[in-house]
Amino acid sequence: MRLDQRGIKISRAMIDFLVVLIGFGLSLRIYNWRLGGAWVQEPGREITYFEVAVLFGAICVAVFWTLDLYRERASVLNLREYETVVKGILMAAAIFFAILFLFKLGGYSRFVVIGGLGVSTVLVLLARRVVSAFFTSLDFKGKLGRNVLIYGCGQTGKLLMKKLLHAPHHGCRVVGFVDDFAPRGATVTCTVDQAVPSHLFEARILGRLRDLPALVHEHEIDEMLVTVPLTDAERHRAIIRLASELSIKVGIVPRLGELRADLLDVEDLSSIPVIRTSFTPPRGFYLVAKRAFDLIVATVLMVMTAPLWVVAAILIKMDSRGPVFFRQKRRGRRGKELEMLKFRTMHGETNPYERSPVGDVDSRITRVGRLLRMGGFDELPQLINVFRGEMSVVGPRPEMPFIVEQYSPLERQRLVVKPGITGIWQLSSDRHSEIHENLEYDLYYIRNQSLLMDVLILFETLFFTIGLVPRRMSRRRVVPHLNTVLSANRPTEDASSQPVTADGYVVAALDQRVDGVLPQSWLTCVPALYELAAAKQTVKILVAPDNVAAFDDLVDEPQSGGEQNGTDVEYIPYTSRSELRAVTLGAKLVFTDLRHVQQWASEAGKDVVFVEGSSVRWQPGGSNASDIANHLLPLLPGLEIGGPSLREVS
Repeated sequence: MRLDQRGIKISRAMIDFLVVLIGFGLSLRIYNWRLGGAWVQEPGREITYFEVAVLFGAICVAVFWTLDLYRERASVLNLREYETVVKGILMAAAIFFAILFLFKLGGYSRFVVIGGLGVSTVLVLLARRVVSAFFTSLDFKGKLGRNVLIYGCGQTGKLLMKKLLHAPHHGCRVVGFVDDFAPRGATVTCTVDQAVPSHLFEARILGRLRDLPALVHEHEIDEMLVTVPLTDAERHRAIIRLASELSIKVGIVPRLGELRADLLDVEDLSSIPVIRTSFTPPRGFYLVAKRAFDLIVATVLMVMTAPLWVVAAILIKMDSRGPVFFRQKRRGRRGKELEMLKFRTMHGETNPYERSPVGDVDSRITRVGRLLRMGGFDELPQLINVFRGEMSVVGPRPEMPFIVEQYSPLERQRLVVKPGITGIWQLSSDRHSEIHENLEYDLYYIRNQSLLMDVLILFETLFFTIGLVPRRMSRRRVVPHLNTVLSANRPTEDASSQPVTADGYVVAALDQRVDGVLPQSWLTCVPALYELAAAKQTVKILVAPDNVAAFDDLVDEPQSGGEQNGTDVEYIPYTSRSELRAVTLGAKLVFTDLRHVQQWASEAGKDVVFVEGSSVRWQPGGSNASDIANHLLPLLPGLEIGGPSLREVS
């Protein structure tokens, strides 16, 4: 049985109420301990502390309900919800004191009441973190909220799955994807735990739009979220009409060409919804307040960590040759160059612009460096950058100059604010990937930044660091290819099979001209390619949009996609000859029946499987694809290399 949205709302309201009671109980306990008293109430009080706690708890729940804190909503790292919680408690406190004043209720200690408000605020925020983690576990077990399909597995679809996964209280469980171009059975993954990059969630492409009736019945679908561009009005009408016939809800993610959905706002203009682009850089009083906030926080942190600076400097000098500080050129606000400081964690002769180490196991990292990286303490010298005015305590991470030079106009929006020591991206599940590949975190911060959000991010950083240290101490090394995979259709402990090859991909460039009868090259190659993909080999297939249905029919899989094994297949639409050449030259092995593609691959030293009618010939190159050849022998029994068979040669 699944916990529906109504059950989620009631559960969260009850938890908030109980947490407020606990907060007031702790405040009273501290009050009595400070005075050496007991739990017994003093005689003559007009209102007991229990009544005070119940009253404030009820007001809090009512205010939270009014502020939509129990509805289906989600934001990056739940920061918007935490902001609203703090504002809601302040509003509840104002109403609470007004009631005490109007009804002339007395006989209570202001210390207990104010302490109860403070403790309750902290506990409510902590409780929401715990509840979110609990709902995440229910989400993975399929016991939470509505079953949701996502139409479109492009960048927006992948981003949507990730955001729903990281906001389980939203009440949505991603069952899989529907896409009219991507291969059925292909998988889409995202990271589950920000501290464990190998902890993945996997959802499959279950079918096409025409398969929707069967998918709705088989997977008990409640809602479909659509990522088709708004310019494709005909597709939207077809989806909405079909969803209406199946009695499922439809949600549409607004997309205008290359314009990201997170840069669009919907405005009500006299009952007419208007989509506007919205981006206003911070200015005025906020910048002054932000600078004061940075100086105060940096000063406090510098004083608190001063002993660590001394110890770190001594240990770094004793452990290896080189300076105490690592210096690197980065780009800050408006693209201005700055010299970012860190405690040196690698050997002194290391090139400062080499690719950063993955994890803590790298020959370049010193013994002391591992300790400093364990909790992010190597970042502390950036407080000096904050005092200089080059960086902020909270903000987007600064990028290296050669990366900034390649920024698109959208990516350059990161540069309208000062870079920060910590930020949303560093706390997210994508912190192990490249900064510029996860632009949504920085854009969200820039559009919604406030001093309260900065405070919440600092607390999130503290909690994250506390949780990160024991995790890193408990593991001796990082194994990047050993993944924990949670499937949208069935949970598994780890990846069930090893890849055929860990390097390179296979591309199939087959003639897409069809004259009523399917080409023999398709009948020969496509099933073999899917078998390779099932063995965890990345496969890219050139497919004309009109031929997608024919390619689907060549693969012996259930129409609904419910029982198939996940495959790593990507359909590539033919757009230009130059793009086809680039994909071919990047492959490890090329399947083709086109002479010009064969020539490109041969000249580049690629292994080629050339199909001509019923003849299949292997032309070895320099790609060393013998591991793939071993899998192809039973799939293509007529495979030959020149004259003799591949089996005889091997």
